[in-house]
Amino acid sequence: RRARRQDDRVATGNACNAMVVDKVMIALGLGFTSRASAGDIVAAIDATLAAYRVERQDVDVVSTADFKRSSQCFIDAVAGIDLKPRYCSGKALRRYNTKILSHSEQSLTSTGIACVSEAAALSAVGVHGKLLGPRHTFGQVTCAIAVEKAP
Repeated sequence: RRARRQDDRVATGNACNAMVVDKVMIALGLGFTSRASAGDIVAAIDATLAAYRVERQDVDVVSTADFKRSSQCFIDAVAGIDLKPRYCSGKALRRYNTKILSHSEQSLTSTGIACVSEAAALSAVGVHGKLLGPRHTFGQVTCAIAVEKAP
């Protein structure tokens, strides 16, 4: 599947002059409670990817809040499915409070971030990022997907 996707992004014409077009970065954002397990996180990732018809191998990064950096369930989950983790500061995540689609009063009260998973996904892809839709909630885990097209 990866090879086909690459071919879809190469302009047609003389192969010597091929150039990549429409390169897309895909990021998952995760929020989770201390009761979540690595299995819960992987299940949430897989269900969210299936809902948006995105393949796991097309994901560039999995992002969460910096204050979750020492969470063993997150470390184990991303290592177990071979995805690159990224940690975002609370300050970086709060910048996206006005761009997210879902709001959690509990999260906003405890962290100042209205939706950790959506803010983390957006922060990972940058200022031109866009959520594919609202976060998905799976027990103790929320998961969101954001994309950014390269200029």
